[in-house]
Amino acid sequence: IKECDWSSDVCSSDLNRLLTRFMGEITDAMDEGTPYDVADNALREIGFPMTPFELFDLVGPGVALHVSETLHNNLGDRYRISPTIKRLVENNVRTIYIKDDKGVKQPNPAAIALMEKGANPSTSEQVRDRALKALAQEARMMIDEGVSSATDIDLAMMLRSEEHTSELQSHSFISYAVFCLK
Repeated sequence: IKECDWSSDVCSSDLNRLLTRFMGEITDAMDEGTPYDVADNALREIGFPMTPFELFDLVGPGVALHVSETLHNNLGDRYRISPTIKRLVENNVRTIYIKDDKGVKQPNPAAIALMEKGANPSTSEQVRDRALKALAQEARMMIDEGVSSATDIDLAMMLRSEEHTSELQSHSFISYAVFCLK
């Protein structure tokens, strides 16, 4: 039985499942050798209000690792465990970014030093495409399993920033992407 927190029209377990799958593709790309800044900025053009690693910094590596491990154990290998995230937790590094004396965001040298050094980098476009494809695939699985409806998934994925407009803000985007996977 799925227990939900409907604090903002979205079941938190649905959102965790979608975001963790999506974020997993970003961290996988980084672990495979994509520079962290390329992976992190690959989705800027579609209008997310923050980058994946800025979101990661808000959540923290300990929570991100726990959710990833839980989903991996319960739903399988599509939820991979990032060696970089594991090292961040093991070394008590809490953020990818830090602010300098002037409040300007910059890479955290401790985090950069712990990043996996893969040999198969992706382009920004490849990272974006794989992350969005994984998101649509997970949404399709959730609908097929009866875990969630297309409407609930659309609500979970709507951006709540008036500053940003993008195709993801369309209520029908995820439903459309899921329909295309049938």
